[in-house]
Amino acid sequence: MTTTDIAASFYLSESERILSSQTELTPEKAAEFLCVSESFLLELLDSGEIELRSEGKQRWVVLRSMVKYDQKMTRRRLNALEEMASESQELDLY
Repeated sequence: MTTTDIAASFYLSESERILSSQTELTPEKAAEFLCVSESFLLELLDSGEIELRSEGKQRWVVLRSMVKYDQKMTRRRLNALEEMASESQELDLY
């Protein structure tokens, strides 16, 4: 188990929706974890934003890739909030 796998397992342990021992998820479970629709998740998978493994017609979302995407989006949201707070202070709105 790599450091990334361990970090992913720890990160997921905070979410009671998914078992931390899984390394691949169905698109349905992955969408549920990310709080997005399945159609949006499929767009992310098709664009390569999140890694997937296909087996016949079945798609499996790679947990490590999904966690990386979620962390990236969290950082973007936090950066945007910090920027908005900074701008509001500069404009004496806060």
